[in-house]
Amino acid sequence: MGSQQSNVPSGGGTDDTTPPQTNADGAGTTVTIYNGDPGVPTNLLGTATESSQPGVFTFTPSTPFPNNQTVNLQVIATDTAGNLSTASTVYPITIVTGPPAAPTIVAVADDAGSIVGNLTPGQSSDDALPVLTITAAVGSTIRLFNGTEEIPGSALVTGTASGISTYTFTPARLLTSGSVSLTATATNAAGLTSSASAPFSYTIDRQPPAAPTITSIGTNNVFAAVGGTISGTGEAGATLALQFSSGQNLGGGTSPTTVTVGPDGNWSVNVSAADVIAYGEGAERVTVRQTDAAGNQSESTSQNFNV
Repeated sequence: MGSQQSNVPSGGGTDDTTPPQTNADGAGTTVTIYNGDPGVPTNLLGTATESSQPGVFTFTPSTPFPNNQTVNLQVIATDTAGNLSTASTVYPITIVTGPPAAPTIVAVADDAGSIVGNLTPGQSSDDALPVLTITAAVGSTIRLFNGTEEIPGSALVTGTASGISTYTFTPARLLTSGSVSLTATATNAAGLTSSASAPFSYTIDRQPPAAPTITSIGTNNVFAAVGGTISGTGEAGATLALQFSSGQNLGGGTSPTTVTVGPDGNWSVNVSAADVIAYGEGAERVTVRQTDAAGNQSESTSQNFNV
């Protein structure tokens, strides 16, 4: 029955709820079929019929097996003298009459570069080999697509609860830079494939921004006692870090001072009177570098000034 018609291997799946079974035994033997332990009377399915080939028996269940159930088939033979055999080895098959539900892409993680963590739809990332967390029906084979292009990779089960498994999927090759729309499908043991998951869309950006510029420092590269500003240009939305040669950064401490480049591509930081006092008189040098929204870092730009 269904699109795949062949013998179901032990442990395999089928969409046929009344799969015919064939057993071999001695001619004249009575073969009784069970679902589970033959010692439990309610597990009895029926008696097989000897085919035209002596010693070969066939059996078709009169009641369809329920969907998504594993059937553990066992047989016992009774010879013409009434002697019972031991039970056969269990032959499990899984009944699957429809495709699984569409999987869910739970998370897409960036684990490379200076900005790491789970992405949000629409975000930019510099990681062309993201790690995906996908949930789907137990026993599913997971396939990943970017648009209509299948992305090869491996899916490992990391947990299972209430018939749903959590898979970690890692692409086997780099995703192409630009707009990405990832979807996943699940295929069950009977070969039936789900509809696609909801897409997870974002942008892969592996191009570092240009080095930022410094357009002004104080008044003609000199800070008087009252302080002033350092200004320049960069990539809109990038995070710009300033580091000073003395190790003394704005507001005190040694951590780089950071500022976000504005939508117009300009940035500016204030140098307070307290900062000027902390620097003391003399020569100083500031170095700036920017990191874009995807985590790509630019080359640095430096400029000298006096206090």
